[in-house]
Amino acid sequence: MARFWTQNIELKRSYKWIARISLFDKSFFGDGVDALDEDSDISIDTGNDPVPFIVQSFTKPEFGFQTLEIKDSYGPHRRLIAGSAKWGSLEINLYDVVDSNLNVSKQLYDWLSSVGYKSGQENPSQDWVDASRAIRKLSKGDLIFLTLEHIDSNGKKIEEWQFNQPVIKAISFGDALSYESDSPVIVKLGVEIASAKYTYLDNN
Repeated sequence: MARFWTQNIELKRSYKWIARISLFDKSFFGDGVDALDEDSDISIDTGNDPVPFIVQSFTKPEFGFQTLEIKDSYGPHRRLIAGSAKWGSLEINLYDVVDSNLNVSKQLYDWLSSVGYKSGQENPSQDWVDASRAIRKLSKGDLIFLTLEHIDSNGKKIEEWQFNQPVIKAISFGDALSYESDSPVIVKLGVEIASAKYTYLDNN
């Protein structure tokens, strides 16, 4: 059987990647920073962001079209028409850590508080300082910045995905706990994106 792979052809590996997650610390009562721009000189303090090595998994982007099926009234034939296009949602899994500097549950809860969440209200529906303002902040897609980098066997970045206007749609602070398991606690993020940008970096 012929060998297709040589020393000059390297396969991408599913374990050679780096995910970067920035939770912009926008104070609910302040203006914070504007959305990240390629030409911006703003320096974002990522001291409270999840560090790359605790990201357990990160789904790669998926692009799809809605389809419409048209059937022939006079026979078995059918035809498919492509409709609107949409980028699929992302799921990011992160290891939770006891250390306060790496505690993902704390980082995400602090982030929620920074955009207006306030627990302990008499009425659960009043858990937001200003619900309409919080929704506006969350829906702008500039409170979180995501990139996914693929690296080669030498650790060099070969490609990068940037995700535009990411909006967190769900936070799971861990699955069911059990005394019968010593598995690590995994925090899950569900993220919707408006679009994605792919960049190939030619290192040759």
